[in-house]
Amino acid sequence: ACCASSALLSNGSGPAPSAFSRIADGAWSMVLEETRASRRALMAERYCSLVFSPIPVASFPDVVKGVLNVLLKERARSPHLGRCAVMNLCNSLKAVSDPVPWRDVLCELLRHKEEGVKREDTVGAGDWSDAYGFGGKVKESSMTRAIALEYVASLDGEKLGEEGVR
Repeated sequence: ACCASSALLSNGSGPAPSAFSRIADGAWSMVLEETRASRRALMAERYCSLVFSPIPVASFPDVVKGVLNVLLKERARSPHLGRCAVMNLCNSLKAVSDPVPWRDVLCELLRHKEEGVKREDTVGAGDWSDAYGFGGKVKESSMTRAIALEYVASLDGEKLGEEGVR
């Protein structure tokens, strides 16, 4: 389980991971090593609140996007991870002066969620949008969908750039 954390933050580009990457990677290793489910869930929640807080979201967007990608892929086993990550990310984006780097990720997430609501068949993870790790059937009551929609609805077009959200 410990080795899975190394894939969490390696994006294959650029120099050696930053100090924040190493801290986030080490914290994720501790989450994975926990054996009690209740404690592991609490640790994962605290991990998301650390990684998806406003300073890392603004300062290390590539690292945070990598973490988000992994947590969304993990949601097949632990659906709360995706919800927790998206909730903390959206809350942090409200405090970030430039959410434009996150526009594509949120639009892709919402596009997947809306198409998934319309789909009746179940699509396996990876069959749709491998770039962000989405896949699977989406319920109309999806909490992740609701959180992302609420965030986008709270923005005006200026904050997301000239194009806004389509």
